[in-house]
Amino acid sequence: LADAVPFVHGEFATNLSLNGSNIDGSGIGICVIDTGVNEDHTGISDSIVEEYCYCSSDGGCCPNGKTEDSSAEDDNGHGTAVIGTITSQDSEQRGIAAGADIVAIKAFNSDGTGTTSDVLSGITKCLEKAEEHNIKVFSFSFGGSSYSAACDTDPLAAVVNDLQELGFFVAAASGNNGESDKMTTPACGSNVTSVGAVYDNSSASADTVASFSNANSLLDVLAPGVDICTTAIPGSGHPWWCWW
Repeated sequence: LADAVPFVHGEFATNLSLNGSNIDGSGIGICVIDTGVNEDHTGISDSIVEEYCYCSSDGGCCPNGKTEDSSAEDDNGHGTAVIGTITSQDSEQRGIAAGADIVAIKAFNSDGTGTTSDVLSGITKCLEKAEEHNIKVFSFSFGGSSYSAACDTDPLAAVVNDLQELGFFVAAASGNNGESDKMTTPACGSNVTSVGAVYDNSSASADTVASFSNANSLLDVLAPGVDICTTAIPGSGHPWWCWW
């Protein structure tokens, strides 16, 4: 994060103000559906305003061993890393929108496997909480089936498209299959802001597209997505972990 945020000039926005408030995410809620969150990490603990789990893989992969839980404790690490990238308040590894509030939904198990129905349940929960937490953004750093064109008939993409119609900003990862002519759902939805990965200034290949990153003509944005040092889960050996 120490390299990635300056690479996209993130500090420029946080030094601006609108109606007396810095543009750092303050007052905005973000729904992150992923593998959960390490709510005890000091870099993000103050950002987590609510969490929930819908995880039916393996017969029940929520922290309580069931398919639903009020805890979204992360047993994979990816969700915690994503949330830290958004809202870490650490002075050295600061997130791109450190003032934002996070509603963390766990819909994927320890292997990163999930179901469309669990993701849809997570979306429904965030819609229920949208007014309470002023949720304006949905973040989907995962991908399902690959498509070479707009996938608006895909069940997940269709729902995510509707979120944009309701006034939410929706960002989704383009996919990590290294395909140059396809993107995964829900990023391939027409109303979704799809995001691919590039190297930042910590690499000799700065601003080049990562070999694993999917892309096609629908791709909207490229952003640093390689060796991002961000928040980690217990057992990682360090409170910060560098993700590819």
